[in-house]
Amino acid sequence: MSPISRLPCAYHPFSCALTTICRHVDSDPADDFVCFSSNANASNEDSINLVAQLHQQNGSLQSLYFLNKIISFCAKSAFSQKLFHELPHRNVVAWNSLISGYLHVRLPEIAVSLFIKMLKEGIVPTAFSVSALLVACSQLDDEGIGAQVHCLILKQGLCYNVVVETGLIDTYSKCCNVEDSKRVFDQMKEKNVITWTSMVTAYAQNEQPDDAMILFKEMLSFGLRPNYVAYNSLLSSFSSLEYLGCCKQVHCRAVHEGLLDNVYIVVTLATVYSKCDSSLDFQNVHSSVRTRNQISWNAIIAGFCNLGSGEQALKCFCEMRQAGIDIDYCTVTSIGKQMHALIFKIGYDSNVFVQNRLVFMYAICGAISDAKKAFSSMDERDLVSWNSLLSGCAHHGYGREAVQLFEQMQKTEITPDGTTFLVVLSACCHAVFIDKGLQYFYLMRNDASLESPRAEHYAAIVGLL
Repeated sequence: MSPISRLPCAYHPFSCALTTICRHVDSDPADDFVCFSSNANASNEDSINLVAQLHQQNGSLQSLYFLNKIISFCAKSAFSQKLFHELPHRNVVAWNSLISGYLHVRLPEIAVSLFIKMLKEGIVPTAFSVSALLVACSQLDDEGIGAQVHCLILKQGLCYNVVVETGLIDTYSKCCNVEDSKRVFDQMKEKNVITWTSMVTAYAQNEQPDDAMILFKEMLSFGLRPNYVAYNSLLSSFSSLEYLGCCKQVHCRAVHEGLLDNVYIVVTLATVYSKCDSSLDFQNVHSSVRTRNQISWNAIIAGFCNLGSGEQALKCFCEMRQAGIDIDYCTVTSIGKQMHALIFKIGYDSNVFVQNRLVFMYAICGAISDAKKAFSSMDERDLVSWNSLLSGCAHHGYGREAVQLFEQMQKTEITPDGTTFLVVLSACCHAVFIDKGLQYFYLMRNDASLESPRAEHYAAIVGLL
């Protein structure tokens, strides 16, 4: 009996991929990757446990290519590090896999430290390596590291790689340095549609719609056909009445290119017309939306909110819920603000219970910025207030913010309960704050005034380690 067949059936989706690869260790690596990617549908925790058992039981898992993919997939687990250090030969592909894995779970600090460690071991970075590091710089919004990577790119002779240079444009733009983005763009000898789109997006994201429009027209003059991302980026930069004419021009071009079947283009048009205060154009686009999914409903609701039609927005929200469409951050932000305004209008804005529900509403759907504003506006905060914001931060990947918030809570007279500690331990686990997590666990265990740890707290510590 194979090791896979002895594992619980909960692992089945992921084991299908591994079974296939175990039988074809010497097959084409590209085929291995297709099998692995298409079948790895189990939860990360189940998948990691399965891989760990296979690693112990199955001596045939020696394909370096496959192991690199596993390292990337399981990046945040201790097992991934163990597997990486056990590799007989850690080449640049293995390092790239581990770095990419940490970027995938949005832990850019660890990705940067691994890249530095790779250089110290004498491994020469590839175009993929520096592209990954540029992603880390974008996630960190750290222009200083981005500039150092730029120097490394020049030193390694990778400055004529179109993928690397496009990554530089994106990094500088996300660090709000459009001038350097444009400088890299102008110096490029080879530009593709993605390069042009990145530069248009850079102008759009940094609120320079005029420059975005000029570049878009220049792109057309070179005979390039912009993709829907370029149209979306350009349209999203128009946010006031003075750009209504530009919006209509791009709209006509999108019709000519047959792009109105793309739901993203349609919902962006609806959003932009509402921001440009053009109710008639918004209604025309709104009525033409064929696909009623979460994205389109959110755009329609936000559009009515922008136009000051709160009742119509709430009506659409009810229709959305009746249709069984899940709500998300965008839905809550739009409807929540309407409800928030109503609560303020009728004088319930100082009620702690109502305020707690507002914080919870924003936090649970990932609108952390709005949750923080609602939390900060409270004159009095109780345990529910703190737990609501902490839970939102931890659940949506804001581990560092959750830890900082817990530190603030400890300076107040509010005593954390078992839920508080479970949330903050979960945050430490996601952010890989091992020392902090252990510190909080020992505090809970040793302080007689606090609740004693329960099974779920011990489970969180096991996950942390």
